[in-house]
Amino acid sequence: PDAKLVAGNTEVGIETKFKHVDYPVMVSIARVPELQQLAFDSDGALLIGGAVTLSALEHFIEHAVAERPKGNNGGLQAMLDMLRWFASVQIRNVAVLAGNIATASPISDLNPVLIALGASLTMASTGAAPRQVLVRDFFIKYRTVDMQPTE
Repeated sequence: PDAKLVAGNTEVGIETKFKHVDYPVMVSIARVPELQQLAFDSDGALLIGGAVTLSALEHFIEHAVAERPKGNNGGLQAMLDMLRWFASVQIRNVAVLAGNIATASPISDLNPVLIALGASLTMASTGAAPRQVLVRDFFIKYRTVDMQPTE
């Protein structure tokens, strides 16, 4: 129960190297199929699983923008434009958006874009119904988020 869940591990790398945080047990969620979801729902909303890498997200959005009618892609294009500036390719190949959101990373360029787009998060926990939280309400203050320890 005290294990640190990790996917991209980029933020944990910063915490262990520079903040000297010790995580004796880490569990990778990178290969959990349910967390690899990357699709549009029936209303056209983009669904991004918690373990989807930024590179996978970037390529998915590139394809979607090319395939969808013009004039309907403003939000997707904003995300794509920001993803192209987000860190290096090596980082984008392992970093996950959920990690940047969950840690309230102040260097995550996508967080303000998600707020502007009115994005929401689905928070899940064992023994409780999933809950929806708007990204704008999720960030409480610097490095503090509306996430329970079991989520």
